[in-house]
Amino acid sequence: MKWAVDNFKSWLGSRNSSVNEEEKCPETLLEDMNSIQLNKWLSIFVAETRKVNGQAYLPPTLHPRTVFNFGWYKFRKLIVKI
Repeated sequence: MKWAVDNFKSWLGSRNSSVNEEEKCPETLLEDMNSIQLNKWLSIFVAETRKVNGQAYLPPTLHPRTVFNFGWYKFRKLIVKI
């Protein structure tokens, strides 16, 4: 899970530094996400994220892992709040 969250945060910083204000992903998405925002930004993340060497991740590797990890991340945050 740490890999996916770290990868997302790295992508978020890179993306937000290279797009205009209207296209930026909310910095607090991981803390305040709802299902609509999560769906939108995970779709964009999966399409745009790259390995360190610039190559795209293979879809079967990235997508299921990402969806599971972010779902688990959100679930763990809910447990901590209870």
